Amino acid sequence: MSKIVEKYEELKQVDSSKLYLFKSGKFYIFIGDDCDYINEYIVLKKTKFSGDYCKCGFPVDSIDNYLRVFNNHNLNIEIITDFHVYNSKKGYLKNPTATNIVDSVSNNKIYLKDSKQPADGIYIYVVDEKNNLIFGKRKNPLGGNKSPHPSLIGGKNPKVKVAGEITFHHGKIYEIDVNSGHYKPNVKSLKKAENILYSNFNNNMFSKNSRLRRRDK
Repeated sequence: MSKIVEKYEELKQVDSSKLYLFKSGKFYIFIGDDCDYINEYIVLKKTKFSGDYCKCGFPVDSIDNYLRVFNNHNLNIEIITDFHVYNSKKGYLKNPTATNIVDSVSNNKIYLKDSKQPADGIYIYVVDEKNNLIFGKRKNPLGGNKSPHPSLIGGKNPKVKVAGEITFHHGKIYEIDVNSGHYKPNVKSLKKAENILYSNFNNNMFSKNSRLRRRDK
């Protein structure tokens, strides 16, 4: 049984009145009875999916057009994008790569938890309510395409002060921003993340060509 089918059956036990629209790769899909029901309002080609389940759907970039149609019919639809890392009882499953940046330094370089190589490239991060800056891999280690920001903390509705992406060059901090589609933080909140970096790391922990590097050092 596919993970989408498992999640669909779990959700239907919680609220069978909703139609569940799953993001699957480059498509949004309905499955099972929802696939049959949606076709009473709009024609979407049905194909075999998994076991006795059928599916129907449309490309991701068409979502806005279809949502307008669904709203016009007053359809009760919930979009499911994080089903690989979200459990209706426990909330978000914690990203196993989640690392507190303050505890990640070795030989003047920053390492992801359990990694033998210095952090390099773009990672996601959050600042939790205790002012811990936690970062981890964007690629979802638990399956699926991407790991959402809430998974860096885990649980139901985790609260953060700021979230976004942090970039490293060979273990040195290069850039940090507020690029989070889930939390959509105000750009002014970026200062909270920058202050944590400045209060815990000297200039040597920033990449030589980083805007964050103090030029008077």
